Amino acid sequence: MFRNFFNDITLDSDLQSKHIELCAHEEKVIFETYMCCEYYLSHIPDANYNKYQVKSWFSSSRKAEVEKVNSAMTDLMVSYDAVLPISAYHDNIFACYPILLKNFDPTDEEMINDFLITAIPFAKSPYDYLLLLMINDTGEVIPNAIKFPKKAFQYLYNAINLGLEEKNGSFSFAISCRGDSRTSKMFRWRVHTSRKTTNKYRA
Repeated sequence: MFRNFFNDITLDSDLQSKHIELCAHEEKVIFETYMCCEYYLSHIPDANYNKYQVKSWFSSSRKAEVEKVNSAMTDLMVSYDAVLPISAYHDNIFACYPILLKNFDPTDEEMINDFLITAIPFAKSPYDYLLLLMINDTGEVIPNAIKFPKKAFQYLYNAINLGLEEKNGSFSFAISCRGDSRTSKMFRWRVHTSRKTTNKYRA
């Protein structure tokens, strides 16, 4: 992307505005092309094709994907007071499924193991990563999240249900997670911005 090449270059205000506009247009065109490709792969060629129905179909399709995974992950709501997403998102080419846990201690090894077992249904999801966000007692999102690759849950599924074990490396790694408006759109939570604190996500 153009942004990746020019972000670190100091530009005057005119060039910078043109750069920002070009990047926005590039992302818009790429996303529209991606939607069209997905639509083409999912439909039989039709002489009555209407390009204006692509976006609506794409939105409905992605919503159905999230709802299907959510229905398989409801046990997390009982065990960890989880907030399941209303949408997923892409990190470059990888599809990520985010969840918020209100009752979770990442330093508790037993709780981590129980979480992994409870979240085994994620192994059959269409997403590449499960992004685990946590909140503190005041409803603020903790600045760091845990990113689990789908292969971790596939490994557990094979080991527990099929008796198949294989050599496997690390299952997860911590990442930085900002509390911003894009993150809030993935949940039915309101964002409260403060100059002194991080953004808050309240039910």
